[in-house]
Amino acid sequence: MRWSPDRFRATIQGYFAVNGLLVLLLHGLSGLWTQQVLTLYAFALPLIPVAVFLGSKLNQRIPAERFERLLYGVLVGFGVLLVV
Repeated sequence: MRWSPDRFRATIQGYFAVNGLLVLLLHGLSGLWTQQVLTLYAFALPLIPVAVFLGSKLNQRIPAERFERLLYGVLVGFGVLLVV
């Protein structure tokens, strides 16, 4: 659609926020939350601010043209993984 990287990120963040909440809700309703899952989540939780910070810094360093090429490369890679 030739969206700017900022618009694309905003759109994809909205999608993944709703998707993530639905996954959490459905996993909870299905009884998939165990003590082990909650423990692993607790270990991963402090890394979220670090990942957000690093992503923000990386975002500032990637030009729009390169972002688009990287995005297509990632999509092709995921497509190959799905076929395999």
